Amino acid sequence: MLITIPNLFTKDQVAEARQHLRAAEWIDGRVTAGYQAQEVKRNAQIAEGSPVHQAVGEMVLKGLARSPRFMSAALPLRVFPPMFNSYAGGQTFGTHVDTAIRQDARTGQRIRTDLSATLFLPTRKSMTAANSSSRTAMAPTASSFQPATWYFIRRRVCIAWSR
Repeated sequence: MLITIPNLFTKDQVAEARQHLRAAEWIDGRVTAGYQAQEVKRNAQIAEGSPVHQAVGEMVLKGLARSPRFMSAALPLRVFPPMFNSYAGGQTFGTHVDTAIRQDARTGQRIRTDLSATLFLPTRKSMTAANSSSRTAMAPTASSFQPATWYFIRRRVCIAWSR
């Protein structure tokens, strides 16, 4: 089951999120990978709890909460704070299954994650009148998948999990 959610962010919200992300400090993405995922995860991410992580994370959580499609498809009891990943120069996250139990870095609370949602922000070059807002893809967390490898452009995505 793959559900897409168009227009989670408006064009202005995409611009605001991208501005925050450009200013962020990016670290090795393997710091949050489980034992098996560390073998295939090659990307950068924003440190959990950083000011940018909190600001853009709040934007994402609000966007999901006001999306009738997300709310009716996910029926979320709780949405885990999003993570922000960046891929460039051949980076990828190999074939993997998302971690089913995640721990909130701020509170230490552990939650089971039934659904994974990936928010794609268009690049400045790809933003046109027809492609000016974000799109989100949602699938069961237990799905095995491999994101594309990005060679020529920097691809920034946000991943959120819900129970």
